[in-house]
Amino acid sequence: MSSARSKQWHLGGPAGLREWPRAPSRSQALWVAVAAVLIALLALLARRYGLVALAIPPLLAAVVLIATRPALAVAMPIVYAIVVEQSTPNVLGFYDSQIHDPLPGHLTPIELMTLLAVLAVVLDALRRERMPLGPRHFGLPLALIAAACLVGCVVGRADGGSWKTISEQLRLVAPLLVMPWLVVNVIRDTAALRRALGWLAALIVFKAFGGILGVLTGAGEQLGGTFGNTVISYYEATTNWLSLGYLLALVAAFASGIRTPRWTRWGGVIVLLSLILSYRRSFWLAAIASAPAVFVVCSGRTQRRLILPALAILAGALWISISSGLLAETQGPLAKRVQSLSPSSLQANVEDRYRLDERHNVLADLDEAPLTGLGFGVPWTQRYPLGVQYEGGQQYVHMAVLWWWMKMGLLGLIAYLALLACIVWQGIRVWRAHGDPTVRLGAIAIAGATLGLAVAEATASFTGVDPRLTPLAGALVGLLAAARLEGSSRAAENLDTMSR
Repeated sequence: MSSARSKQWHLGGPAGLREWPRAPSRSQALWVAVAAVLIALLALLARRYGLVALAIPPLLAAVVLIATRPALAVAMPIVYAIVVEQSTPNVLGFYDSQIHDPLPGHLTPIELMTLLAVLAVVLDALRRERMPLGPRHFGLPLALIAAACLVGCVVGRADGGSWKTISEQLRLVAPLLVMPWLVVNVIRDTAALRRALGWLAALIVFKAFGGILGVLTGAGEQLGGTFGNTVISYYEATTNWLSLGYLLALVAAFASGIRTPRWTRWGGVIVLLSLILSYRRSFWLAAIASAPAVFVVCSGRTQRRLILPALAILAGALWISISSGLLAETQGPLAKRVQSLSPSSLQANVEDRYRLDERHNVLADLDEAPLTGLGFGVPWTQRYPLGVQYEGGQQYVHMAVLWWWMKMGLLGLIAYLALLACIVWQGIRVWRAHGDPTVRLGAIAIAGATLGLAVAEATASFTGVDPRLTPLAGALVGLLAAARLEGSSRAAENLDTMSR
C-alpha cells in the first residue's frame, strides 16, 4: 500500500474509520484525578459556604504567585500597614475598625502576609542556593530585643499572665526582629533602595492627600472634647510619623543643597498640611525637636551658627504665646490645641491628667520589680486613683520607656534605647558615607524621624505596641541595614580593584 493510501487509511479511509485514541499516560491520569478531586472539593465547599468558596482557587493561585516573588511578598505587609487605617475614617475608604484584628486563625492580616513573605524569601534563597542575609549592623539591639522578649514571656507566665495575652503582646514586638531580615534580603543594591524610597514617598503623599480630603469633606475622624468635634486628618501614629520623616527628608535636602524632584516639594506642602491638621501634639513636638537636629547635621558651618539663635527665638515666642495667653483670643481648634501644650492645661485636661496618674501607678510597680518588670500579659496594679477608666488600660502605659521596662524588665528598657540609638547612628553614617543622594536623604530622614518618635513616645507607646507602626519601624531598620551592607560591599569591591 502506498504511503498516500496508508495516510488516508490512518486518518479515516473510505470506510471512515479512525485510529483508536491512545491511552492516557500516568501523569495525565494523575492530573485528571487531582482536578476531579479539586472540583468535587470545591463543589462541597460551595454547598457548605456559598459562592464565596469559588474565590479559593484564584486565592491559592495568588499565594503561589506571590511566594515566587519575594520583593512583592515583602512589600505587601508594608503597604497594607501604611494604607489601611484602623481608627481614622477618611474619604478614600481605607478604614475599618476591625481590619487589623485577628482572623479566625488567630493571626492578623499583616501577620499572615509577613509569614508569606518569610516563605517567599526562604524559597528564593533555596532556589538561588545562597544563605539569606542578616541586618548585620543592627545585630546587637535586635539580639537584646530577642532576649528581652524571652524575659517578658518567662516573667509574665510566672506572674500569672495567660498564654493568649502573652502571645498577643509578643507578636506585637516580633516585627522588629522579622521585618529587617526580610527587607535586607530583597533590597541588595542602590537601584532597589532608590525604588523603595520613591514608592514610600509616593505612598506618604497619597495618604496625606486622603487625610486632607477627609477634613475638607467632613469624612475624617472627629477630635471631639473641648475642640468642637473638629475633623482631623489622621489620629493614628503611623501616618503622622511617616509624614514627619518625609518632611525631614526635605529639610535635609534644603540644608545640604540636594536637588529633589518637583513633585516631592509640592508633596511636602500636602504632607505638612496633613500633619498640622492631625492635631497630634506629640508629633508637633517631635517635629520641633527633630527638624533642627537634621538641619544641623546636614547644613554647612555658616548655617549651623544661625540655628541655635533661631531656635532660641522660636522657643521663646512659643512659650510666651502659650503661657501668657496671647492665643486666648483665638477660638479656632488649632489655637486651642496649641494652648493645650501649656503645663496648666495638661493638669486640667482629663486625659492628660490620666497619663500622669497612670505613670504614678506604673512606677510604683516597677519600684518593686526593677530588674524583671511585670512581664507580658500582666497588668499594672492600680494603687492610686484614676480620673478615667479604660478597658484593658492596665496592660498599657503612655510612655514607651516605661512600657518596655514594665513588660520586659530592665533588659527591655536597654534594648529599646539601644535600638533607637543604633537607628540614629546608622542613619547618620549612611548620610555621610553613601554615594547616592536619594539614599542619603532617606537615611537621615529615618534617623531624624526616629529621634522625633522618641519625643512622641514620651506621652504614648508605639514601638512594639502599635500593630501598624511596629512593622514599618522594622522595615525602616531593614532599609538602613541594606544601605550599610550595600555600602560595605561596594567599598570592598573598590579595595579589591585597587589591590589588583
